[in-house]
Amino acid sequence: ENSVVFKINNNTPYTLSQRAMEVLTLSKDYWTFTNKKFNPAVYPLNELWCFGAGNQVENKDFVPPTQDRINEILDSGVLDFSTFNLNSNQAVKGHANQQIDLGGMLKGYATDLVMDLLLANGYNSGYVSMGSSSICLLNAEKLALRHPLDKSKLILTLDTSDMQNVSVSTS
Repeated sequence: ENSVVFKINNNTPYTLSQRAMEVLTLSKDYWTFTNKKFNPAVYPLNELWCFGAGNQVENKDFVPPTQDRINEILDSGVLDFSTFNLNSNQAVKGHANQQIDLGGMLKGYATDLVMDLLLANGYNSGYVSMGSSSICLLNAEKLALRHPLDKSKLILTLDTSDMQNVSVSTS
């Protein structure tokens, strides 16, 4: 409840830190760069599909939303991230019910920060795993991804011996 995203989503007064401004500015940049395919305002759809915090359901219990319910969200205007603006260290939503989700970029962003910290302190090999979703390689020879349901099986192995300072994100 103390996070910036929670405060933005719940219309709680706050002042953005320099780091929060940087992350939100990057989210706007990614939205523009991807021609709106990366959309931080996707939270209502994530909730609809039970991807939101506290909404995980067993696959066998999940019932997909109806097209009418999806269209209701699509037509409501809450997904229009162009209306989201940053002014004087505050986020200003163009739609009162708009909610953001930065999960599509924050692990990679955090991993980049850790990589910068390691490089600045003289480390030149190894990797960092952030919640088993984002991995930052520092002169590692290979990257192997395990099967999510059978940890004894590898589903992908990449030769990374020719790569340096590469970020890889999996989901």
